[in-house]
Amino acid sequence: MVTRSTAVADNNEAGAKIIPLRRGVEYAAIMDDPWCHIYVDAARSTPVIAITGEIDSVSMPSLQAAIAAALAAKPDRVLIDATRAEFISVGGYCTIGELSESVNRVTLCSRSGLAARVMDILGFPDVVCVVRQPTDAVSLLLPEAHGSATSFNS
Repeated sequence: MVTRSTAVADNNEAGAKIIPLRRGVEYAAIMDDPWCHIYVDAARSTPVIAITGEIDSVSMPSLQAAIAAALAAKPDRVLIDATRAEFISVGGYCTIGELSESVNRVTLCSRSGLAARVMDILGFPDVVCVVRQPTDAVSLLLPEAHGSATSFNS
């Protein structure tokens, strides 16, 4: 029987996969199991971490690996697209908040204002929280993705 813990362990041993996602952009899949998918597009000047499913104690190492991959090129900003996340634990929010200590700007896209409230309560007011629907979060990617300036210029 495959449990969530064994599925995560098996996937981590297999390494990251490259998966085409969203308008032909390739993301490196840090974690890809039935409960959580974390993708990183670190090739952009502002790396994008896309989260679907649940971020909890089992998937936390994968979120940390995704952040490390995004920080490898020493970017000035990071975009976290959590519009398709179903659950993010307090530990997940803390990990995202701590990212703001490593870069000048962290933008967290979510479907509701909950992320902003949690970040404020946890003491991470520098994380810019944006409410977007899943299909709209892509519009916050970079000018090179869409050929025009976006809200990332501010």
